[in-house]
Amino acid sequence: MATFPPEFVLPQKVRLRSLDETQVAPSQGGVTHKNRVGFMHRWGIDLTTPKLNYAKVMHLYSFICSMGGRFGTCVFQNPHPPIGKGIANALVRTSTDQGAKSVPLYAMNNSVNGALMPGDWVQFANHTKAYMVTAVLNTNGLGQGTVEFTPNLRKALPAGTSVKAGAAVNFTLELKSDDQDILLRADQGKQVAVQIDFVEYLND
Repeated sequence: MATFPPEFVLPQKVRLRSLDETQVAPSQGGVTHKNRVGFMHRWGIDLTTPKLNYAKVMHLYSFICSMGGRFGTCVFQNPHPPIGKGIANALVRTSTDQGAKSVPLYAMNNSVNGALMPGDWVQFANHTKAYMVTAVLNTNGLGQGTVEFTPNLRKALPAGTSVKAGAAVNFTLELKSDDQDILLRADQGKQVAVQIDFVEYLND
């Protein structure tokens, strides 16, 4: 799988989208029935680069074209800076079922307040889905704590599964559209920004 060029990871702007799929069926009695379709949540990341010169624009555009539209995928380093202090070496403490919204962890630094904060990102080693932290994670004197996140856990976790957070999280993304275009004035040496719209790719 291709890796998004690291020199373009730190963007001028990032638009983050949360994409769920819900079935809604109003009844004759006026009650609306809702059903969530599996664990199909995906993140959307719309990237706008700083203004780039012609060579850099074409470098980035050639990479985007090489993905072959929605057919290809790439690994994209988390562009959002961490908020908490981090959870290096964290492991899942007890097996956790699919659908959970919290996971007990251990092997973190002892007695850390704000190891993870709401808006931080975590990822588990047995699947590629990225999760957003929803509550403060403090560790106790044994380096234990429970991380709460959204969306629901896509895949069950065995005890001992390693956990990544912050800049170590890598999104697996596909392009939102098969059509990709750029507008530039290379003849005048103009610098231009490039916008790329991605959607999280789920295949595990």
